[in-house]
Parts: sequence; C-alpha cells; structure tokens
Amino acid sequence: GIAELRNKEFDWVFDFIAYDGDSVKEAIRAWPAAKYVLISSVWLAHLQEQHDVDQAITLEGLRCPPHLRTETFNYLYGKVLAENVVLKSRKRGGSASVLRLPIMLGAADHTGRLSFYFDRLNDENSIILINNGENITQIAWYRDVADAIAYWVDAQGAPDIPIWEALPNYQCTLKEFVTLMASVLGREPSFTGLGLEDT
Repeated sequence: GIAELRNKEFDWVFDFIAYDGDSVKEAIRAWPAAKYVLISSVWLAHLQEQHDVDQAITLEGLRCPPHLRTETFNYLYGKVLAENVVLKSRKRGGSASVLRLPIMLGAADHTGRLSFYFDRLNDENSIILINNGENITQIAWYRDVADAIAYWVDAQGAPDIPIWEALPNYQCTLKEFVTLMASVLGREPSFTGLGLEDT
C-alpha cells in the first residue's frame, strides 16, 4: 500500500493496519510532513495490571497474562511495538499520535462477533453470561468512531495528545448491552449467569 501511495501527499495518515514497529517507521518515512496516527487497541490496558487506557505500555517484563490467548497477546504485543515507535517519533519532534479504539461494530461487520447473541435472542434460548454479565463492554459503533476521528482532526491541539482512547464515557455492562439488543429485536432475554469461579 505504501508503495502505491508513496508519491501522494497527505495532511493526515490514519494507519489501521500497522501491527509492528517496522510498519510504523516505513509509514512515517513515506510521509514525513503528515500527521501520523496509529490505530491501536484499548485492549492494550489488559497487558499490565491497573493500567489506564491512555497510558503507554512498557516492553520490560511484558508477558502474556493467563486470561489472554497467545494469538491475542501476539497481536497486542505487535501494537505495543508500533506504539513505542510512535512515542519515540514524538520525542524527536515528529507529529505522531496513537488512537486506541475499542471493538468496532458496523452494518457489514465480517467478524460475526454478535452472532451468538442474536441467534440466542432469536431462538429464545437462554444466554450464558460469564461473570453474570457484569463486565464492561468495550464496543463502539463504526459511525461514532468515524465522528470521533473527524472531531479529533478538527480539534485544536489534537496532535499534542500522545495516546487517545476512544472508549465511550458511558460505561455499559454486557448484560445491559444484550438487553438493549433484545429490545431492538422485540425479544425478552433469558439469562444464565456464571460467576468467574464457575468458569
């Protein structure tokens, strides 16, 4: 992609596909005059205990937590490497920032992340909720994310933010989220809650 676009000029570069440090270096070198924004993940906060969603993650002693799959850790580790390149670029005077996004959902979402809940609601079977559905969802609608990015581009001083997290201010539990889905479908949800000690 960079090879095809290298001769074009951009004011902003939003990099949704970089997942390691070398990819970020290549993009910043290709467009040194642009404001570079690495799209990262709010899940990085899961890598270090009691970490805020807008704090940098240190590589020292970073290990895969027991609650994460190895594939997920490898993806997040690559994002940490990419973020570190962005932060080093800033220290050298570059106009680069990190935008950490939650899970994005849209009308044409290919992942099927919500299919399980839709299927259970439609066939009126009980929905199993781990931790009794009290976990806070980290989900955003794709148009809200696009609006947030557009607002960020227009806002004065936006490039001065090293790491910006795009979680909604309103926190919603998974049980509340699925109940909202049920209301849209005109269904009455039935839940089976499991505590963490039961899993």
